[in-house]
Amino acid sequence: MKVLNQNIKYVVIIGLIFLFVVNYSILVVGFNSDFFGIVFSVLLFFIGGRKTTLKVNYLLIGLILILEFISFRLHTKSLHFLALMLLVCLIYYEFTKKFSFIALICILLFSTVFNKFFEHMTTEIKQALCENVYVVLNNFINIDRIEGVNFYINGAKISIDTACMGLAMFKTGLLIGAILLTLEERKQKLYFSVFQIVSFSVAVVVLNIISNYFRIITLILLNCTEENILHHAIGLICFIIYQVIPMLLLIRLLKPKNVEMNVVQ
Repeated sequence: MKVLNQNIKYVVIIGLIFLFVVNYSILVVGFNSDFFGIVFSVLLFFIGGRKTTLKVNYLLIGLILILEFISFRLHTKSLHFLALMLLVCLIYYEFTKKFSFIALICILLFSTVFNKFFEHMTTEIKQALCENVYVVLNNFINIDRIEGVNFYINGAKISIDTACMGLAMFKTGLLIGAILLTLEERKQKLYFSVFQIVSFSVAVVVLNIISNYFRIITLILLNCTEENILHHAIGLICFIIYQVIPMLLLIRLLKPKNVEMNVVQ
């Protein structure tokens, strides 16, 4: 028993590896959905984790149990995969007492559960963006009509691609936001509160919608809806101007406030 207690970390790690081997097929499916985002989020948990007195193990255990229960009842592999990722975070926390709320939010948002939710929301959001673009541009150019995401201008049909208000750009913005938050914490040697992190995440979503809104306007004005260099360049420029730069400015306003009293040295 004494030997077991002394090597408990190695036993847990071996057990985790065995669990991954048993769930190999589920891990493959989960990583295929968004390998880079998931791996980056877990790594961010390790890199950006901070020692804290908060009993976040209860939060993680609760989330894992809820996810596993739903996964068992509904036979949903994606929830089981998410539970496995949270288990990795729980084990890391138990060993180091370090935790990253920024990484936790990334893990949740990069999960296939959120992907499915966002895919359902994308259609409605893009439709609303196109309708607002139609209302604005109709005051400056002659637009015959709009049907869904299709604009008819002078008899020509202009369709808005799925990348406008797509999941990939949203995830890219989320990753950049997570990096900015982590770097700012390291720079200031202070930590953002949970409220600040959640508020910033909401702001990233809003900025993403604004970025795509102006992207759609620019594409229509330039009549550039085909996949080419200009099309992607416009998307990148709008992303930088309307999402990255505002995030940099917002970081300056959201000064990290949590000091040593909330952190275990």
